[in-house]
Amino acid sequence: MLLRNSLSAPWFILSAILVTVLSPSETAGAFAEMKLPVGLQSPLTKPTAAIPVQRLIQPWEAQRALVVAMTPSFITNQPRALQSYVELFRVAAPYLDILIMIPEGHPEIQIKLNQLLSDSPSDQAVRMRLKYITASNASVWVRDYLPQYAIGENGKMIMLDSGRINFTTDPNESLNLLANDTSNTNSSYYREMQRVLADDIAPFYLANYARSHFRYEIQTIRPPLDLDGGDFITLGDREVLVSASTLKYNGGLEEDFARILKEYYGLKQVHILTTLPGVTIDHLDFIIMAADESTLLVAEPPPAMESPQLYDAILVDQITDILTVNRDYLSEHLPSKRIISVPMPPLLRAPRSEVLGTIRQNALKALCLAYKIKWAEIAELPLGKRKQKAAQKKFDRKLAAQFGEVDFNKDHDLDRVTKIVLQESLAELEANYIRESVPYRTYLNATFIKNAAGKQAVIIPRYKPRHNAEIEVLAAMEIRVLEAYREAFPDADLHWVDCDALIGNFGAIHCITHTIPDWTAINKQE
Repeated sequence: MLLRNSLSAPWFILSAILVTVLSPSETAGAFAEMKLPVGLQSPLTKPTAAIPVQRLIQPWEAQRALVVAMTPSFITNQPRALQSYVELFRVAAPYLDILIMIPEGHPEIQIKLNQLLSDSPSDQAVRMRLKYITASNASVWVRDYLPQYAIGENGKMIMLDSGRINFTTDPNESLNLLANDTSNTNSSYYREMQRVLADDIAPFYLANYARSHFRYEIQTIRPPLDLDGGDFITLGDREVLVSASTLKYNGGLEEDFARILKEYYGLKQVHILTTLPGVTIDHLDFIIMAADESTLLVAEPPPAMESPQLYDAILVDQITDILTVNRDYLSEHLPSKRIISVPMPPLLRAPRSEVLGTIRQNALKALCLAYKIKWAEIAELPLGKRKQKAAQKKFDRKLAAQFGEVDFNKDHDLDRVTKIVLQESLAELEANYIRESVPYRTYLNATFIKNAAGKQAVIIPRYKPRHNAEIEVLAAMEIRVLEAYREAFPDADLHWVDCDALIGNFGAIHCITHTIPDWTAINKQE
């Protein structure tokens, strides 16, 4: 999942600016010049008009299929996380078809998944439930860029496809990028635009599949919002939970935000809660799950565990405060809801190798500055370059003159250096270390599935202990987690899926899945 950036801008605001800068022909030319993916959904496409909504379709209603996404880079670079998908397919296949979105021109993804599902005869049945949608997706986080569903007053199914634009650079740079005839196609911003636009038009392909394969009559609506699915928790009765972060990235005006949700989604009440602290995922699906219109599963604060980093203790205090305030709000404003507590795993400690690696790099950079050697000349150029070799010799000579023999992999030697060049001991630097981003483990980023026959399951993320102190803690938590889910979903089968590799990428089961409603079953109930 993508981390929110403080320089992000609501796409519809940027869109309005761009319209004033570029004419339609210039806009088309800019996209053609950049070879960016274009389609019904893009930052320059105006929102569609709203149509009357009878009600939102809720996640606990009957479903036609489970949707996931795959990309070539994920297949190649995430072998451990890929095993989580295989587990997911095996537990979900008895309930629903599984639609796998893959970028056009990458059949190797299908080959790889079929190879992974060839270990046992039972996998043959799983493979038969896998269906592939050729799409444009550039990431695997389908929960965030695929749509919400509603029933229109005309009785048709509505696909509410909000924008998902996460600009990682100042909007002025985007204006410059789109207005110029030539673009640096190797720039990170250019690649970011390609990736975001590719995800943003993915619902178009899903809608086409549903029309052709399920014979659904779907009307696609484009609300003028930047709204990730992981931060949109419907409660039934025209109410929804979203976070203060989503409000901020849509302009920060609560009345305007609520008005758009009412107009497009048919909502009466929007509840704003706070997400987890630090640089992390700003989504409520890490701490809250709605089981039905009357039941909420809500995270407890994580237990305080011994850690060498002071920041861990600060985070636990902040998490405790946020979750307590959120729970108080829910109790006060949603008194009819049953709230079921679910434990939250301890914070993930930064591996000591990561901490020491950062400290070593900071010490080396400080030494380069003192020795008047460019850091890039010893750290970033390929080995074997003449300039790099000369810089390295100069560095080694000056280091030996100041400190004698130094092995940066030995704590004693690293401590000698940091006391001089960073003005702190190694122990102090370790204690004061702050992770740039915080991956939280959660048992609430789960997915509920229910087929037309009424067969139900909940797929719950699971984590292995990272050190001995966690063995008993996580084992006791899992017992409580199962009790909570049995209470909330008494008719559902409960399945664990290992999410250790996924959570390091800031996501778990709910983040990588999306469900398409079973329109036939829902229509029968209306």
